[in-house]
Amino acid sequence: MLLHEFFKLDFIVPEKFTGKERKEKEGSNASEEDGGEGNGKGKKSGRNKGKPQYAGGLVLEPKRGFYDKFVILLDFNSLYPSIIQEYNICFTTVEHWKVAGNLAEVPETSAQPGIIPKVMFRLLERRRAVKRLLKSERDPLKREQYDIRQKAIKLVANSMYGCLGFKNSRFYCEPLAALITSQGRDILQRSVEITENLGQQVIYGDTDSIMINTNCDSVSQVHDIAKNIKKEINKRFQILEIDLDGIFKNMLLLRKKKYAALTVEQVDGKLVYGKTMKGLDLVRRDWCELSKDVGKYVLDQILSGNAREGVVFNIHAYLEAVNQAIKNNEITLDKFIITKALTKAPKDYPDAKSQPHVTVALAMMAAGQSVRVGDVIPYIVCRGEGSMSQRAYHPQAIEKAGGSLEIDTDWYRSNQILPPVTRLIAPIEETDAGRVAFCLGLDPRAFQNQSKSDDANNDEDPVSVGSQDYEELFKSCKHLQVTCPECQQQFGFPGVFDLQGESKTTSVNPDGTVSAAVPTGLRCPNAQCAGVQAHHEPELEVRLANRLTLDIRQHVMRFYESWTTCSEASCGLRTRQISLRNEGCIRRGCNGKLIPEYSDRELYLQLLYYRSLFDVEGVAQNMIKAENDRRRRDASSTQPQLTLDLPPSHEQIFSHLYGHMERILDKSAYYHIRLRAEWFVGKNLKKRAGHGQPQ
Repeated sequence: MLLHEFFKLDFIVPEKFTGKERKEKEGSNASEEDGGEGNGKGKKSGRNKGKPQYAGGLVLEPKRGFYDKFVILLDFNSLYPSIIQEYNICFTTVEHWKVAGNLAEVPETSAQPGIIPKVMFRLLERRRAVKRLLKSERDPLKREQYDIRQKAIKLVANSMYGCLGFKNSRFYCEPLAALITSQGRDILQRSVEITENLGQQVIYGDTDSIMINTNCDSVSQVHDIAKNIKKEINKRFQILEIDLDGIFKNMLLLRKKKYAALTVEQVDGKLVYGKTMKGLDLVRRDWCELSKDVGKYVLDQILSGNAREGVVFNIHAYLEAVNQAIKNNEITLDKFIITKALTKAPKDYPDAKSQPHVTVALAMMAAGQSVRVGDVIPYIVCRGEGSMSQRAYHPQAIEKAGGSLEIDTDWYRSNQILPPVTRLIAPIEETDAGRVAFCLGLDPRAFQNQSKSDDANNDEDPVSVGSQDYEELFKSCKHLQVTCPECQQQFGFPGVFDLQGESKTTSVNPDGTVSAAVPTGLRCPNAQCAGVQAHHEPELEVRLANRLTLDIRQHVMRFYESWTTCSEASCGLRTRQISLRNEGCIRRGCNGKLIPEYSDRELYLQLLYYRSLFDVEGVAQNMIKAENDRRRRDASSTQPQLTLDLPPSHEQIFSHLYGHMERILDKSAYYHIRLRAEWFVGKNLKKRAGHGQPQ
């Protein structure tokens, strides 16, 4: 299409090179870039060979969890083709030959329409026409034909961008492709900002779509929210258009490109429910049928909409029943079969001994069976000595063995059932990997750190704690243990945000304002103790400061011990060795990641927790704000605004201890970036003598 279009307008089209000519040309370019010392193979090789060397679409960090309110999916119609039209991106409009390491500039709005946008316009108009026919057609056969046609046109339109970004394409032009993806990232980010300015929560975004937690239960209200967001986004563009692509009643959002949801559609006035999954273990081939069956049941329970306690009970009971069925040999052999395809000849695998399907394929060839590239090899792991690959056998070999080969059910429980279930139940607080392991008859202690693996790399910023719930934010932090100087009883120091049995009281001041008395937690919980007397307050301040310093030293020492555990339940490695392959497990053949037992984020949260114990102003203001909001919502209320009321001696103690924690936190560079000019040399941050390593 492009060749005909450019030729018709008397343009000289790009030259077509053979594979050999292209390699020679790349080698020549590499030699020039390296000062004439190229090796004839080009600069780019290895894993990134042939892949785009520019930034692609934007994928937002998901707000992981289980959502039991309606979630809507908004999607841009043909994003990249529409961007080409919206910004008039073409060889004839963008001065792509002038780009040297920077992004090309978007053409001015007064520029003549380019050739590619014109071709794109005709394609998308044809697709709209076919979709109109599809919408009005009632004949199932013709509907199928129209659907295939509109998808084919969509594929051709998307390939217009594809040929610009594909290195071996005749029309390859990286500056144009990079400009298109750059505009796509900017559009997605602007859409998120618009949505959040409307008071809605964006929980995920991927290239051309955003997911929004509506926090409501009404379908009609969901449509109104979607309509309002669409209107605000679409009015900023002429051609680009975002539309409602799906409504989810429940959604389990695990991580990027991994989620499951219960979909809702209105058909003839009735709500029709379905299920959608993306990236989950259930759709992968290298899991046995038993693993998929268990995963489907767990997922169905999570998305059922039932009460959380009932869902957890049903999952635990089902896992116990599965474990019992495995023990009683009630599971058929075919449920344990794992399959994997050969990507090359078995003899060409350098690590054949560590890949079970290759080991089985070699055994099949030794037995005289034909094995070719692309064949899907089935295997079952049995008990015995050696690695898992050495204990893998073809199902027919197990049947012929007459009972001498026994399935390694412990391996299947810990490697095929536990990992996918643990990932599915991760957002559910009422259960964890240890409890699941116990239901499956495994030692829960070996899997106690498994639930941390998905959250270990969580990039959520814990600094802005003022608007967060203290109890939720610091639920995993260790409490500060202190001893009462009066009765010598040891207790967990509650701080200012724990009432410790005291109730918040209000009183009317002479000037008509109302004061809120803030409990400080400085009283001993022992009913027989007189509490902290005035002459003990200076001593208590010193005791608390010393206790804080000792506890913080223990936490810092624990962090610097640098113990890590493997995220794969089957591995269970605990080590202080450093991985050299992107945090991957150092054990050969393991695909897990080494997760810190005590991460930098956990240490920093612990320090924030200690500081929050003495944050009188922050906690009191939150309490006052909540009370004032309640009073404002009550239309009949004429009560004045609340003010802070705190004993001066208590306020002084907490002020000193808060300052003590501030000084300790100031030594941590966890969330500081030094921007002084002398810290920058080229593109790299350099360490300046006497100032520590910038974080």
